[in-house]
Amino acid sequence: VKHILMATDAPKCATKTLHVLTPTGEDIELICEDETILQLKMRLQSSEQVPEKFRSAPTRALRLVFGTQVLPDDLHLSDPAGPKDGDQLSLIVSLAPCGIYKSEISEVGHGPAADNTWIIATADFSDHGEFTITMEESEITSDDEDDDYDPYEERAAWDHCYRGTVQMDGSDFRMTITSMERKGIFDDKLRHGDELLGKLGHNQVELQLPFAAGRCNSGPGPGLLWITLVQDISLEDPRPSGTKESL
Repeated sequence: VKHILMATDAPKCATKTLHVLTPTGEDIELICEDETILQLKMRLQSSEQVPEKFRSAPTRALRLVFGTQVLPDDLHLSDPAGPKDGDQLSLIVSLAPCGIYKSEISEVGHGPAADNTWIIATADFSDHGEFTITMEESEITSDDEDDDYDPYEERAAWDHCYRGTVQMDGSDFRMTITSMERKGIFDDKLRHGDELLGKLGHNQVELQLPFAAGRCNSGPGPGLLWITLVQDISLEDPRPSGTKESL
């Protein structure tokens, strides 16, 4: 079954025709100008000719595959590295998290680790099954703060970053740490090769992360604790308006 989608709001440049195949046999012909891969995916999701599972999936969970290469969202079709006129792409859905997720703890002093703690956590999941997690923690302690006070040396602040790979098991996943950077005093024994756990939801993830705060205040920390991070939709390109289908 062949359908044609035409773009009317893309920047004016030489057009090219791409063929997008779905696993259920649809052959969607895209008339493209200088769009990004992310905009193409959004345009596909606006078409009723695309199967429901693709239209209802998070946009960044879709993959456009050219040969054996997953095309990155920020690739412009005018880029020499992009597909050429007449090329064929495959549309698939990945269950793995993709994009940037951030913590939404706005109530001051009530972090997951304990009262009087704060956390800023960001998780960046790539198209290729890799992750980068950054955490900035702080805690109010009873220590006196003079001119020489260093919160990192006094167990009142911690910065940590973890990188590694993601392995999916349904909507659950494991994150294997391949490198880590830390500033502050940590009591845990986390090492390269250790695994953290995660659960994928709709535009959010629940992650089991190593918290260092909580030693001086009432709460479950320090230790491995669960926290919910919400996808940063501000990084999504706006869905192109004025697109239309020609069947």
